[in-house]
Amino acid sequence: MSDQPGPLDPRVERARALHESGAFQAAADLYAEILGARPELYEFWRRIGVDALEQGDLDAAVTILERTAARAKPARDTHHALARALRARGDLAGAINHCRRALDLEPRDAAGRVHLAECLLAAGRFAEGFREFEWRRRLPEVAMPRPPEGLPPWDGADPAGQKILVAAEQGFGDTLQFCRFLTVLAARGARPVLAVPPPLHGLMESLAGPERVISRDADLPADCDAWAPLLSLPHLLGLDDVAVDGAYLQAAPAVGADPTRDLRVGVAWQGRVGAKAAKSAPFELIAALGESPGVRLVGLQKGPAAADAANLAPETFVDGVAQCEDFAATAGVMAHLDLVVAADTAVAHLAGALGLPVWVALGHNPDWRWMRGRDDSPWYPTARLFRQTRPGDWADVFHRLGAELAARAG
Repeated sequence: MSDQPGPLDPRVERARALHESGAFQAAADLYAEILGARPELYEFWRRIGVDALEQGDLDAAVTILERTAARAKPARDTHHALARALRARGDLAGAINHCRRALDLEPRDAAGRVHLAECLLAAGRFAEGFREFEWRRRLPEVAMPRPPEGLPPWDGADPAGQKILVAAEQGFGDTLQFCRFLTVLAARGARPVLAVPPPLHGLMESLAGPERVISRDADLPADCDAWAPLLSLPHLLGLDDVAVDGAYLQAAPAVGADPTRDLRVGVAWQGRVGAKAAKSAPFELIAALGESPGVRLVGLQKGPAAADAANLAPETFVDGVAQCEDFAATAGVMAHLDLVVAADTAVAHLAGALGLPVWVALGHNPDWRWMRGRDDSPWYPTARLFRQTRPGDWADVFHRLGAELAARAG
């Protein structure tokens, strides 16, 4: 008898075609018919489930991955994928459960710990979430600040009288969001020194709490008693609440503001280059907001995406930040605005930190900090959140947002 395998089952090609065409559930069913309970089936199912998730077919993703996870010994990758699918569908409790099941199989998986942290934080479970969020420091893709040699980390002990270097990390939005905790640290008797990227330096001078603000690009001072990365402060301080009373950053209003009587609406539509697609909104939908009578758009967009507005009529759009070299200057422009409309960008965080009215356009599965199932934010009392109700459907978001804006302008 020959040892060569028999001809390929023609149903395999059909299953592949179904998978590639996006008929995920039908492909999974056909593989089950072909393979029965053989181990290969579960790997096929997991791949199909992940592809369904990436393509936004959340119901198929959850169904297929739940079926895969129900096997006797599912791989931790299956639990991680199912947690992602459940989180995308808004089931944070289910996502947390499967994150924990994956971590039962590999407790020191840093990426898995960070995913659990994000689910907990999105659910408002801040103390647990920030504790798990410390695992980000072990991820190679997260560039953590390097303290001066020999400076010990602050471990959360009583900081009274201690000069503590707090170093910003990750993006501008993270710094704008988390700098609020410097006031708590100072209130406990510490003498914080805050190190931030140069574009944020001038603005952070308005923050209550730091004894001194320095540029993160300069040599960090060694004459401190300890140091901490900025996003670790809520964990080290033992906080379970993130709310603030009003604005915690201040702007010096720019001179020569536009005297128009129209509703002045600042707009930003694109996150930093390389950011997730969910952090950007289509420019054409942003631009359409300027068609409402009584609305004048003021561009707050920096970077290459600012060129999107080059052909807009000056009667409806003016670039407000073309000459702004840092966030303090941008904040000065924003101080003259009636409203800010932004995608999930640093501008949204800046508006919230300044206590300005801000409407944030969010994708269906937004970043953890915007939480789920609510149109407000404990991070920013002046924010309203406009969420996609279906993956990728920005038209519905801006239909609702535009109607609200027209009513306000009227």
